[in-house]
Amino acid sequence: MPRKKVNIKNLFIPHRGNNFQPHALNPFRILFYIITSIVIKIFVIGVIFMFPLSVSLVPSVANNQSQGESLEINRNIVSTDIDGANLPVIKPTLFQQYSLMKQSKSFDLHNVLLVSSLYYKFLLLLALMALGLNTFIEIRRQYPKLIFSTIGFIILLLILILI
Repeated sequence: MPRKKVNIKNLFIPHRGNNFQPHALNPFRILFYIITSIVIKIFVIGVIFMFPLSVSLVPSVANNQSQGESLEINRNIVSTDIDGANLPVIKPTLFQQYSLMKQSKSFDLHNVLLVSSLYYKFLLLLALMALGLNTFIEIRRQYPKLIFSTIGFIILLLILILI
């Protein structure tokens, strides 16, 4: 069975051939984009939590502690000659752990976060472009359902980029 040739004009530009509704802004496609974006974010968070927190966050502090040296953190000098047996163990909350891992200098974590961030920014650019073309090319024929679903998707992408 021959495949239909994908026409960029049908995807992004409203005209008679696509009933003035670009295929990229079809509510079912928007729902697919939303589901895949959320699944990718869940996957990224899962990958982040698979990394050990102590190894990826504080290798230099751990090395300096074993040597008994002073360490400068935020312009304050901290002595590392502390007896670790009497220190309470505090487990960070999941949100604190996620925030710390995002700030980590780990090369692998940085790549995972970079790829997902680029994916969301690319989708955001496409959604903004398609919405702009849909709104300004055929200004007399507007479909509120199509516009609001795209705006909702854009808001979700902005949230996913910020998280």
